[in-house]
Amino acid sequence: MTSFKDHYKTLGLPFNASQEDVKKKFRKMALQYHPDTNEGKAFAHSRFREIQEAYEILSHPQSRSDYNREWRLHFPALAASAVRHHTPESILSDTVLLQRKVLNMDRFRFNKDGAFLQLKEILSEDNIMLLRQEASPAIKEEIISAVMTTGARLNTKHILSLSGMLISLVNPGEPLYSTILSWQKEAKQQALWEKYKPLLALLIAVALCVLIYLIT
Repeated sequence: MTSFKDHYKTLGLPFNASQEDVKKKFRKMALQYHPDTNEGKAFAHSRFREIQEAYEILSHPQSRSDYNREWRLHFPALAASAVRHHTPESILSDTVLLQRKVLNMDRFRFNKDGAFLQLKEILSEDNIMLLRQEASPAIKEEIISAVMTTGARLNTKHILSLSGMLISLVNPGEPLYSTILSWQKEAKQQALWEKYKPLLALLIAVALCVLIYLIT
């Protein structure tokens, strides 16, 4: 039976490392153990394969999420202590980094579900609570703007979910609250259109067929 591999230990990273931390550490270790610079060194070659395997799992939000569920079962003590200490500034930084990453991608070909999962992690219940208690209005506004800009590249179902998270970040009556509600309303209208668009297309096709039949 194959033993469970601790990919976080392989990369020398904590369980709560950010995606950017994973990328940076992989690049550093890949240069150190790359076969091209370690010719004839069996240990380096083996280490490089382990690093690649760890990176392939941890660099993708969905595969990392699946892996984390198993990791917690194998290392419950470490999981219990793996609490990342966020600040409003670090949450803003994570949000802006993701926004830049998404905007630089082909909007029709990138992994929308993966981007949504990262936003969902950023807007966790703990982070929302922290922002409500400690973030300045300016930081909250920047975070909301970055989330909405990123969300505009995602699917309607993602926007509906994100808007619900953002609404919990502000109080009714605040200017940002009405902005988020408007964004949510547009998403609901779009979702309704997407739901009934096939039926409307079918009705138009049937009407055209009937019209053609009547005039011929």
